[in-house]
Amino acid sequence: MYICKWLCGYGYSYSRKSNNITISVDGTGESQTVANTYSLYGGSYGKPVSGSTIKMTSGTIYRIYGGGYGVSAEQPGNVTGTASITIEGGIISDQLTGGGNQYAKTDKASINISKAAEAKTKINCLYAGGVGHPAAKDLVRTWDEAVCGTKEVEINIENATLTEGLGCGGGQGYTYTEKSTVTIKNSTLGSFYGTLANGYADNITATLTGCMFRKLIDYFEFAAINRGAINNASFSFDGCTFDNISDANAGVGPILGWDNSDTSGDPKPAVEGKLSWKFINTTGTPVMHLGPGLSQADIEVSGAKTKLIKFAQKNEWNCNFVFSRKWTYMDFGKWSKHRRWCNTYQQRNISS
Repeated sequence: MYICKWLCGYGYSYSRKSNNITISVDGTGESQTVANTYSLYGGSYGKPVSGSTIKMTSGTIYRIYGGGYGVSAEQPGNVTGTASITIEGGIISDQLTGGGNQYAKTDKASINISKAAEAKTKINCLYAGGVGHPAAKDLVRTWDEAVCGTKEVEINIENATLTEGLGCGGGQGYTYTEKSTVTIKNSTLGSFYGTLANGYADNITATLTGCMFRKLIDYFEFAAINRGAINNASFSFDGCTFDNISDANAGVGPILGWDNSDTSGDPKPAVEGKLSWKFINTTGTPVMHLGPGLSQADIEVSGAKTKLIKFAQKNEWNCNFVFSRKWTYMDFGKWSKHRRWCNTYQQRNISS
């Protein structure tokens, strides 16, 4: 059983004590020691708060949410200001979430993860916007429609390990994020996504420098979409290394297997605006597959090869591309080999 602790917007920090976590209220002598199987919320239970602050320096905890827990639409766990999370050491054994859980909207989530001297910083998985399932019933594309989500996400990570990786936008379930700015340096990631594990991201800008991507668990994924949809996204990788990349499920748009979920892949993944992938001075650069969900996108891929693939849902080639869109590839890889299956596609729309 996992027990929750609500901080109700106060500033808290915590550190390890045996197999427990000691939570201290900033500026006071108040503290409490709890088991490391707890989930910690910066916000409140069924009440709004104006902001929240969490700082972790050591120890292990199960989950951290920057926002609150929303009991219902009438009792939301909203944060109307900034939910600030600082991790300077320790382990989050399940997930770190910038926003809240269920009926919970967070105006801004600010996540800063680093490694202090002699510390160990390890996060299993990071969801940007919140956990919307099962409260959020539909994929929405505006902040006003959102049941769960975060309007602005700011993530800064340095010298940390993310075992299952992170999603820059969206969240678990139909979670909404409006703007995500992600900066990651000198860290190790087991997977990387634009949206994880579902939801809608309006705008994402992610810049990664000197990072290592490798298979740390039983899967290794690298794509714009796990499930859900994106409007605009820009991903840049400078001086990064991809280890054993042949094991990776690497997609310009969605991963392979996006349809093997409890919703049978509905709603279908989609990139609806501009999508950019840039690889600069990278080692072991992945070959990115082209699959469904890209028919309305303007796409740029530079520094990596791309390939057409059969994707899982119908085991057939999907050539439903809109020819008016602009697709720019510095190295289109295996295009000519598969051209006979997509003879309706016009080569002139591929620029290099």
